[in-house]
Amino acid sequence: DTDRSRGLGDVYKRQVLQMIFGLRVIKTGMAIGLSMAIASALGNEAYIYAGLIAMFAVQPSIYRSYVIMFDQFKGNIVGALVATSIVLLVGNSFLMVSIAAMITISLCVRFHVMDKVPSLITVVAIMESNPGEYSTVEFALIRFAAVTIGFFTAFFINLFFFPPQHEKRLFAQIKEINETIHQQTEQYLHKLCTYLELQQAAHTLEKKLNGLYTLYNFYAEEKHYYSKVRNQARKRKIVFTKQLIQATTLNNKLMKKILHLENDYHNISGSLQENIKTYICTLQAYHKQLLQSCTLTGTHSPELSLSHLETLQTKLLNEYWQQTLNEQKQNPNVQSQIRLMSLVSLVTEYKEQLVHLEQVIHSYYIYHPD
Repeated sequence: DTDRSRGLGDVYKRQVLQMIFGLRVIKTGMAIGLSMAIASALGNEAYIYAGLIAMFAVQPSIYRSYVIMFDQFKGNIVGALVATSIVLLVGNSFLMVSIAAMITISLCVRFHVMDKVPSLITVVAIMESNPGEYSTVEFALIRFAAVTIGFFTAFFINLFFFPPQHEKRLFAQIKEINETIHQQTEQYLHKLCTYLELQQAAHTLEKKLNGLYTLYNFYAEEKHYYSKVRNQARKRKIVFTKQLIQATTLNNKLMKKILHLENDYHNISGSLQENIKTYICTLQAYHKQLLQSCTLTGTHSPELSLSHLETLQTKLLNEYWQQTLNEQKQNPNVQSQIRLMSLVSLVTEYKEQLVHLEQVIHSYYIYHPD
């Protein structure tokens, strides 16, 4: 127990360190330092603004960094033109800085610039006190060059230093979430864990599923900068990845439905309980085999056949309707049987999603065996 506690403590420490010093945190720090160093090496006295811009430019995906880079470039041009024009025509008083900021924001909205903060930094940088050795235009160009160095440096760091591996993380999280659901559900159905333990696991998994959809959006975006031929393979992989997530979501719904119908489940006959338990555990084993096939090269058929699943489903439905008819003869207002129908329906839907998942994976490997 002591070794196990020590091991769990080490895992927790690693997870905390990963949250505090994640790759995005490291890349942001690198982008700030490197952009300031480059600007200073080029003799740009406004290198501090390069670091400020780099701080906003590091994004969780390469595609978003690409979009943000051009978005910021467009916004900085707007900010530089507005600030330079106002300084030349009126001056750089505090009131003029406020007016320049309002004009810049309005123009950014007009030109669909999403991130307006770098544009405002450019305005403030250009409209600060102008040293006498530079003209207004030279002063503006120095500041504009500094912020340009900032977001270009951040983009290339995100592209070449530890580029985001969304696909690897996505598949690892899908596998981890399903393994947890399968383990918790099987233990609960075999009465190896309590209701509170399963409820706590369901609450934790809900947060992980929300993060899974966020990660999937990052992964799906990356297809935009690939070649046309390679995009065909990625589009098909995105389709079956989405099906993987849908099956995972349905698996989680099934676990929560078992929690919700706990009393109704324990009030039915032992034979129907056994059929439901056997069918759910078999479907989850089938799901696990499909997840394993995603990590292999070439086609891989799961050991469980569809005919076996159909047999178990037919047996479950026959048992359920037989008991429902028997109960209705004795008590016409059996609400538990009606509520239990939603569980049977969800199990059937889960099976259909898994069958579709196998078809999608098989189709992908046919078109892209390598």
